[in-house]
Amino acid sequence: MADGLTKLGEAARRARAAISPWNFFSPTDVAGVLPGGGIPSAVEPYKQGLQKTAEATKAFREGRYGDAAKWYGSGVLDTGTAALSALPEGGALTKLAALLPGVAVKAWHGSDKAFDAFDISKAGSKTDPGMLGRAHYFSTDPVVAEGTTDKFGTYGAAPHKYETEITLQNPLNLDFPSWSADKRQLISEALGVPFAKDEPFTDDWARRISDELKKRGHDGVALDYAPVNYKHHEVAVLGDEPIKVLRRY
Repeated sequence: MADGLTKLGEAARRARAAISPWNFFSPTDVAGVLPGGGIPSAVEPYKQGLQKTAEATKAFREGRYGDAAKWYGSGVLDTGTAALSALPEGGALTKLAALLPGVAVKAWHGSDKAFDAFDISKAGSKTDPGMLGRAHYFSTDPVVAEGTTDKFGTYGAAPHKYETEITLQNPLNLDFPSWSADKRQLISEALGVPFAKDEPFTDDWARRISDELKKRGHDGVALDYAPVNYKHHEVAVLGDEPIKVLRRY
């Protein structure tokens, strides 16, 4: 019991240090971050705690320190209630800590090229322009890095795999609703920009999406595949700075 409380407390400390109103959380994330995969009695207070902590952050940034203290205290109480409700199942909030802005996420990338650092000027030069914008693409599933697809859709084994840590400060969070969904349509609708299915999938289109993301202060996109029962994220990173290469293999 003591060890479990220690782990939960440490996870909560990391979460409170990194929480912001623009976080990775979707309803499917919240249902999955708690020990045991999301106990019904814990999920709702945890969601409320996250929302209140985000309100506290916003109030603090706006100089409303009294409101910030009120929201923060109430949020901590809710998240603590959730943790105690979930504790009997064991485990720790490892997914929660990994999916917050400002916290490193381990992700993988496959390529036909060997290099020491990612260079955004080369993004899309060998593959398609990027359905979530011109960016570096990663998966939280290392198996995805085993293969790569060229501009013509030809899939092959990736001779070079990269294990990385990605630290995004303000990602745009999207849910992948079904395997038939068009990613270009998803991100266009999320950004409120026009989309036509017959529009050519070109470098110019991808750059426009990336420019729109940057204009709104986003440094990447996190696409959550949990709605289709695949417990991983696709992560598009708009620049080089958030990426730390751990190893090439």
